[in-house]
Amino acid sequence: MKFLEKFLVINIKIQLMKLCIALVIKKEHYGEDLCGNRIWISPPEKQIDPIDIVSAKRIGIDYAKEYSDKLWRFYIKDNKYVSRRS
Repeated sequence: MKFLEKFLVINIKIQLMKLCIALVIKKEHYGEDLCGNRIWISPPEKQIDPIDIVSAKRIGIDYAKEYSDKLWRFYIKDNKYVSRRS
């Protein structure tokens, strides 16, 4: 496996880990039916004000030349699960 392929695989695993931490998904949920009663996606408890949505440059894509400065990274302001804030 080439270096870039290994990097991408590791990066995907890290991002999935962060998602599981944010959603409190644990090993006990492995194999759980996503259409069942234990895990589901529901509407947010409160609406997010559009002013609280931050757009920023993506991290670590300097190699992408003209795309490296595009504001294609979005997150909710002051969210504790965001690794790097702009």
